[in-house]
Amino acid sequence: SSPIPPSFADVKKEKLLTMKGRKGKGDKQGKLNRQPSSLRLPPDFVVLDLSQVSNLDASAARGCFLQLAKMCGKRNIVVCATGANARVEWMLRSHEVSYSISEENEIKAQMESPNQSTGQALSGKLILFNTLYEALESCENKLIRQLESRQRIETAPFKRLEDLVPPSQSEVYPNISISTVFTHFLGMSEEDAQLLEGFESDGRSFHDEVNLRSGDVVFTRDSPSDAFFVVLAGSVAVFRESSKPVSTRIVSGAGNVAQQPVARQESNLYDKGRELGEVSLFLQVGGIFGFVDFILERPRSFSVAAARDKTVVAKLSKTGLDRLKSENPSLDRIVDRVLLQASILELANVSEP
Repeated sequence: SSPIPPSFADVKKEKLLTMKGRKGKGDKQGKLNRQPSSLRLPPDFVVLDLSQVSNLDASAARGCFLQLAKMCGKRNIVVCATGANARVEWMLRSHEVSYSISEENEIKAQMESPNQSTGQALSGKLILFNTLYEALESCENKLIRQLESRQRIETAPFKRLEDLVPPSQSEVYPNISISTVFTHFLGMSEEDAQLLEGFESDGRSFHDEVNLRSGDVVFTRDSPSDAFFVVLAGSVAVFRESSKPVSTRIVSGAGNVAQQPVARQESNLYDKGRELGEVSLFLQVGGIFGFVDFILERPRSFSVAAARDKTVVAKLSKTGLDRLKSENPSLDRIVDRVLLQASILELANVSEP
């Protein structure tokens, strides 16, 4: 008996005969139906799980897996294989279906480079990994690095905050504008950036700038969440109540940065630490804090104080945002996008403010 149900075969036959008999309009319609598939982007990686493959002969290795790898290689798609037992791995390597161990190590090193194209310099062979999770992690890291590299190129007119104000030198730089911070978070277009900068230059700022000295308190735990803040210069320390030792980390609007010891001369901050709790992390220029409590209209869940002299933070209150919405709806939508990014960042790191 045929494995294909008769009804299915009849339908397929009828469709083929119908397509052959159509002229003009049918051909155009067929092109239109095929168009979306041609516009789809091909994958960068194909990961095969060979953990259930107990044995493999030479014909299957070269006739199946090698051909798949070569076809994918022509389209810059990397094929990875995981979980192969010792016999299957030997068969793949000995028949040149996968790379030798030395070549494989070089290929994996190339995958760590953000400037190396995914399928570049690959001759259409399998890359072997011990486990499925190791392969997926390697592919994921490569995609993330490519995305970061692509974003740097696409947002070339704008500097990243880590390049604009290195954390180790932020105290000697003047404070940046809030439009620069928003540009970093969004990678917004030049038109949007000019709109935001123009609104500020006209004296219609929707935020207040607060100048702080080391140890000055921005807000305390359980106080009303009437605003959220953006670090424009210097840095702030976040305090949380905890009886357990908390590891101190330094982050910025551009991401995690190398930790540096806080100068002992800034004793005011340590004095405040006895009152506010334990330092959980430091936020550098570009850091946004207090937004989740603000948007949820709940009391503050942590305390914040300035970690350096000449620290400047932008205070964005509901009144200022409402005024922005009424005066410039287009600009309000830009700010909404920034706040969405801020909420994603804050909620993705539950230990951060």
